[in-house]
This record gives sequence, C-alpha cells and structure tokens, in this order.
Amino acid sequence: MTITVNTPDGGTAQFPDGTPTGAMTSALQAKFGAPAASASAPSDNDYSKSPLSAIGRTFESSADWGTGDLIRAAMTGKKPSETAAQSSAAAASLPWYVRYPTEAAGYGFGLANLLDPVTDAAEAGAAGLGAGATLSKIAGTAAEGATVGGVSHVAGSDDPGLTDTAGAALGGAALGGAAGAAAPLANKALSGVFGKAGSIDPAAATAATEAIKTAKYGDLHAPGAPTFSASAVSNPYTSSIGDLTDVQRGDVSDSFIKKMQQHVDQMQGAGNISAGGVDEYARSIQNAASPTNNAEQVLAGKIRDGLTGENGVLATATPTSGHPVGQAYDMLSDAQNANKQWEMSKNLGAWQRQMQETGAPLGQQPFTEAEKYYTPGTPDYQTVAGLSGAGAGDHGVNWMIPHLLGTGLMFTGEHLFGTPGAIAGEMAGYLGGKKLMKSYKARSGISSLQQAYPQLTGQQPTGAQTGPQIPQGVGDQIKNLMMGMAY
Repeated sequence: MTITVNTPDGGTAQFPDGTPTGAMTSALQAKFGAPAASASAPSDNDYSKSPLSAIGRTFESSADWGTGDLIRAAMTGKKPSETAAQSSAAAASLPWYVRYPTEAAGYGFGLANLLDPVTDAAEAGAAGLGAGATLSKIAGTAAEGATVGGVSHVAGSDDPGLTDTAGAALGGAALGGAAGAAAPLANKALSGVFGKAGSIDPAAATAATEAIKTAKYGDLHAPGAPTFSASAVSNPYTSSIGDLTDVQRGDVSDSFIKKMQQHVDQMQGAGNISAGGVDEYARSIQNAASPTNNAEQVLAGKIRDGLTGENGVLATATPTSGHPVGQAYDMLSDAQNANKQWEMSKNLGAWQRQMQETGAPLGQQPFTEAEKYYTPGTPDYQTVAGLSGAGAGDHGVNWMIPHLLGTGLMFTGEHLFGTPGAIAGEMAGYLGGKKLMKSYKARSGISSLQQAYPQLTGQQPTGAQTGPQIPQGVGDQIKNLMMGMAY
C-alpha cells in the first residue's frame, strides 16, 4: 500500500504506507521548497504604504482636534482611544518636514477659526484688568488652548472624567499662552540683540520744555484767560495779616507792609485781574519777604496760598470772565508742572555734561533738587533722589578691576621682559583699569539720566530701532504649528 500526496507543481508523490507526516513534509520541502507564508491583514495603524492617506488623516485630526476620531468610533463600534491611536500612527508615519506643515495647516484651516468670540472675550477681559496689548493677546491664545485641550481630551478618551478634562484644558491653556507668547518673546530678543535704544538730546529737551512752559504761562495772561475782581484778589492781603500773632505782626517790617499796600493799590486801579496777574502778585509778595524774617515768610506764604493755593482765589473764586470755577487753578498747575519739567531738563542736561566731562558721580546734587521741586515719597521725588548714586558704581568692583588688570599684566610683562616688564605691566593695567571703570560708571550714570527724561520732562527718546521683527502673520503660524503638533 502507498500514500499518494499532491505536490506543489500539480503532480503527485508516492510514499510507503505508514510514512510519518513529518517525513513526507520534509521530503516535499526538500524538493519543492517551503510554502509561502499567507499574508496577514494590514494593521489599521500601518500607513507605511499609504502616505497620502497619512497626510489626509493628520490634516483632519489637527483641523477637528480629534472629533473625527470620536465620530469614527461611534460608526465602527471601536473605542475612541483606538481611532485616536490610528490618527497618531498616521502622523508618526510621516517625515517631520511633511508632518509639521500638515499639522499647522490643518489647525489653521480648521475649527480654530470658530473660536474668535472666545479669544476676543479673553483679550477684552485681560485689557479690562489693565493688561497691555501683548498680555491681552496671550490671554486670548490661552483661552483658545484651553478650549482645544478640553475638546481634544474628550474626543480621544474612552471615559473622560471632569477632573482629567479640566487638567487637559489647563495644559492646553498653558500651551496656548506659550504659543501666543512665542512671537513677542522672539521679537523682544531680536530687539535686544539687533535693536538700538533711543536717546534724548539735552539741549533739544530743554528748548522744548521751555517752549511749553512759556506757552502755558502765556495762556494765563492771554485775552481769553480767566479774570478776577480786585476785591477777590486783595482779600487774602487783609485777611492773612489777621492770622498772625501779635508778636509776629510786630516783627513784620514796614517795608514789607508797604509792599503789601502797593499791591492792593495796584489791584484797585487795575480792575479785573487775569489769572497770570494773580500768580505774579503771589510770587512777588513771596520774593519781597526777607529770608531771615520768619514773620514775613509766614505772612507771604499765607497770602500766596490765599491767591494761588488749592483753596485760594484761582481755585474757589468765581471768575468775572465767565470761566468755570477752578479752571484758572488747573491752568496754573499745568504751567507750574511745565516749569518743573523745564527746570529738571536743565538739571539733567547739566548732570549729563558733568559726567561726560569728568566721569565723576553726581553725589547729593539730585537729592537737593528733589527736595526743592517735589514732595517726598512721590514717584518724581524718588526718581530724582535716586539719581544721587548715578555714576558711583560699586566700591569693591571699582577697587578690584584695576588691581586684577594690573596683576595680570604684571605677570605677563615679567614673563616677556623681566622686572621692567612687570613694573610697566602693573602700572599700565592699574591705570587702564581705573580709566575703564571711570568710563563704565559714566556710561551707566548717563543711561540712568536718559531713562529719567520721559518721566521728569515729558520728552521721549528719538532714534530708537527695534531691529528685525516677526510679522503678526508669522506669529500666527508659529501658534498654529505649536497647537497643531499638540492636537
């Protein structure tokens, strides 16, 4: 008896009865080779042979934040995590130079365009809290990221819980904020590297502030300026002297009383008096008081306050010209502030010239001027008083740098030229270090003065250059890339 077996070539082979199956298989494989393995069904996550499908799936997933995977899961009976894994596999199969542009394009053309109301509300809220344009923009992209993060988590999770979804939204907000900040931070870095700070010319600033001061004081004397009756303006002269003690009245000189009477006589003969005229009377009576006579100083101060103080004629009396009550006081305050800016512009210019010419620190000069023009504790007072240390530098550094340079050049000189080289090197290093530190301190002090100009004088730097900047459109593409890569 024999066993007949079909062979791969369509024929048959005969084996003795009782031949083991393994022996027959080995014999056939020896003659015809091993049978080809049957092809397995392709995996749902294998996109190696279908790059166009991978590109389409990646674009779609970035455009709809994974909500398409959720719909596929519902239609096919799969879990959302399984369909989300297919999208991840599609993106992973692409080279980076195809994947990243595809994800950015998908995000930019997708559902993100429906989030304008969300981002606008976030930007408006941030602006309402006092945030600037850049921070408000970042708040908008953070709100966008929170929305995308939350939706994407729900779409790709089999059982999305509230806590996990909130965490995903928070992570999305952080990513969105970072995406919105990328371009502004890059622009700031570019400005720091390639930009140029503006500067203020002291002479030009002084001329500009003087012109403003002159114009504002001129407004107080102009034909259309507020005017006041002679009786209203003369009243502080008669009422103030009654506020003095008997001793003080006795100390007031006859010449000062005569000056007061001259003012009153002039007022009675002048009729209506302009706001500028009231200010001139106030300053004139203050200047007439002897600096060594306390009673006259007190009386002059009371008269001046009664004329131009916050409760004086300009602030509370009804103008005969029909102007609103208090307008003259506001105009004088503006003129006085312009005068401060002019005086401070002259000071800043003089201090800058001093540092350029001598390199010496300013010492107590700014503090003295702060006491003269500003109220202690106010921002302007602190800024001016803070300039007292401009150009001084750190004592330890001032001492260390010249000695280090001197020591270094001493060893170098000794190595090259022996003892004479050591002596010459130490001297050159020390003197060069002193000059270097002097120049550095002067530049640092001048920089502090330049930074004080806008606050103290109202004058802004000119000639500033920001350097190359990333356009808004490119910034949006950076955001799309970062968000598209994540979702």
